[in-house]
Amino acid sequence: MVRRVTYSVEVEVIKLQSATYHFGEKHVIVLLAYQVPVPMPPHLRNTYPPPPKAALYYHVIELRIPEEDWEDQYRIGQKFIIKVYDDGSMELRKK
Repeated sequence: MVRRVTYSVEVEVIKLQSATYHFGEKHVIVLLAYQVPVPMPPHLRNTYPPPPKAALYYHVIELRIPEEDWEDQYRIGQKFIIKVYDDGSMELRKK
């Protein structure tokens, strides 16, 4: 069976968080999102010094990795490509 890519997007690690669950299980949560372009308001385009550029991120997927399997695989700002196939499977690759 041939799998077809139905969706592909460049994502970035925007959050790393440690979490403990009910039975003492410890996980590291990795949040992947893509950046949405935010236009600058017209009245701020010609100001000096220029204001900081706004950043808006859209959440794509959250990975939960058991703490014993955590080997510092992900870092804030690291970029990946997520591919979603027509059969529902996903692929995550470093950019």
